[in-house]
Amino acid sequence: MLKSISAAASCGLSTALFAVAICLSGCSKSYDGPPRYPVSGTVTYQGAPVEDGAIVFFPLEMGGGPQIGLIIQGGAFEGEVTAGLKKVCIEGYRPGKTVLDDEGNSHEVLDYYIPGKYGEGSKLTHTVLAEPNEGLVFDLK
Repeated sequence: MLKSISAAASCGLSTALFAVAICLSGCSKSYDGPPRYPVSGTVTYQGAPVEDGAIVFFPLEMGGGPQIGLIIQGGAFEGEVTAGLKKVCIEGYRPGKTVLDDEGNSHEVLDYYIPGKYGEGSKLTHTVLAEPNEGLVFDLK
């Protein structure tokens, strides 16, 4: 199943990627832009798979299509992205602490554990080819 949505317009990701995580059980819209091509791959951080997170491909060229966010599950992602040079932003999250709201209800807060240099401050880029792009590897240190 393809898991993607349009993400925020910048790499200010926490809110955008949290929305990706919530929305992706069937979010889709008709699309009239440039063709999209399959992408799939893996994401690791400090040698371990990123079990839950998101990866966002932001076009760096005019006419490069929309930004596309894909869910990372079990260290892997797949979806469709327009061709061209992309800025790649990645976040990983895991269960964090439990907090109480003003009404005394408990809520789990996600722990975004991958450094901002791969998310909001990412310098990662990748050129998506106009063909299947399988086996991409993002090995974050």
